Amino acid sequence: MCEKGNIEVLKIQRLLNRFRIKDKRGQKLKEDGKISESYYFAIEEFEKITQVKEIATFRVAELIMSKPLLVLGDESFVIRYLQWFLKINVNGKFDLKTQAEVIKFQSKKLIAADGIVGKETWGKIIE
Repeated sequence: MCEKGNIEVLKIQRLLNRFRIKDKRGQKLKEDGKISESYYFAIEEFEKITQVKEIATFRVAELIMSKPLLVLGDESFVIRYLQWFLKINVNGKFDLKTQAEVIKFQSKKLIAADGIVGKETWGKIIE
């Protein structure tokens, strides 16, 4: 755990690792509660993906962890993360391309391929 680290930093490190946000070397963050260059790099990457800044970063992470229902036509910061995860164009809009990629992902993971991102799909994204 983190004897001398900050518990809030540790929480963010764990979330970023669950979201598969890596440091500049492509490695998972060390979960020690300590602020480092790797920590800042991963935070900046997450902020680029979601297009949020500083104060909202942890709130967006919590929103993603709540595994919200996402469907065609939705727009949000969470969809930006989903699109980044699926390695498709990131625009924050759950459009037909996003839906098609969600269906491919669901099929690959052997879950209901309905193009809707619900708890089961989130469970495969955030393992």
